[in-house]
Amino acid sequence: MDKKLAGLIGLFFLAFFVFISLVVFSKPLSRFTRASSTVDPSAQQSIIIAFPLSLRANSSEESKLDVFVRSSSNSPVAGRDVSIEATIGTVSPAHVTTDRTGKATFQYSPAGDKGVAELTAVVDNTLRIAQKVTIQID
Repeated sequence: MDKKLAGLIGLFFLAFFVFISLVVFSKPLSRFTRASSTVDPSAQQSIIIAFPLSLRANSSEESKLDVFVRSSSNSPVAGRDVSIEATIGTVSPAHVTTDRTGKATFQYSPAGDKGVAELTAVVDNTLRIAQKVTIQID
């Protein structure tokens, strides 16, 4: 038998078994070729957004807080626990897990206090996001 033919037959069977194993085990090829999908959040790339930035102290007004957890390459980081620390007022819920877009949503209430509330987001109880948001309470 010709060496080239034997090589082509070997290559055919190798490709065939790889294809069959992918189909049978339903594993995408990217699972075998990509590096680990664990992504660490970045304190500099992650952001916190609040709206509105001004509330009345003795009212039922609330501000919506969105935290976007991002990696150092600015890609979203899902499945991370986020909490917000406030100098004045209250934030609910206490903890939110980021969705597939890296977003966690909270509500801030001034709870009758006047002043400037400084809000800081903390990821996984260890990483404090560099950006802070201030809300004026009159």
